[in-house]
Amino acid sequence: MFISKIRAQGTIEYLVILAVVVVISLAVVFLVTSIAPAQQVSVSANKLTNIASGGISIVESAADGTGNGLIALQNNSSESMTISRVSVDGVDNNYEGSQVISGSKKLFSIRDLPSSCSCVGYEGQKRTCTFVIEYSTDLGIIHRISKEISVDCLSVVNPPSDINAIVPGEFLLSSCGTLSNSGVYTLTADIGTGSLCLTVTASDVNIIGGSVL
Repeated sequence: MFISKIRAQGTIEYLVILAVVVVISLAVVFLVTSIAPAQQVSVSANKLTNIASGGISIVESAADGTGNGLIALQNNSSESMTISRVSVDGVDNNYEGSQVISGSKKLFSIRDLPSSCSCVGYEGQKRTCTFVIEYSTDLGIIHRISKEISVDCLSVVNPPSDINAIVPGEFLLSSCGTLSNSGVYTLTADIGTGSLCLTVTASDVNIIGGSVL
C-alpha cells in the first residue's frame, strides 16, 4: 500500500512537471509567432525606405586643387531621370537634358567648388562635402536629395578619354525654341526652317555643332 502511494505521488508529480513544460512550450511558441511578423514588417519598411531614398546615388567622386571635380551618378530606379542641378555646399552646377536611364551611370563635371570642399592642400586625402541633386522623373516630378559625400582629393581630375563628362552650363539642342539660359548649346541635329527658328532671351549664349537651317 505504501509503495502504491509513492508510485501515485510520483505519477502526479510527473504529470505536473509535464504540464508545466507544455505550458512553457506553448508560451514560447506564442511569443515567437508574435514577434516574427513584427520583425518582418520592420524589415519590409526598411526595404521600402531604401528604395525610396536610393533613386539616385553618387557612386564615385573626386576633385582637385583647381576647384574642379567629377561625380558619377547612378540611377537605381526603374525609370529614367533627368539631372537639372547639382549643388556642392551651396554652389550650383546647372545641367539641361542630362538623362540617366534606369540602371546606368553617367559622369558629371563639377566646377567652382567652394572653399569648404576645396582640395587645395589636401591632395591624397578626402574632404566631406554636401551634395544636393535635383532631378525629374519621366512624369515630370522634381525631386531634390541631399547627401554628404567623402570626396577623393587628387592632383588633377580628368575624365577617362573614352567617357564624355556632362559639363555644367552646356545644353543639348535638337529642335527650335527659346534659349532662356546662359551657356553653351550643343546642336544634336539640324534644326529649323528659317531665321526665326531660335529665340534667344539670355545673355552669353553660344551654339556649337550641327547647323541651323
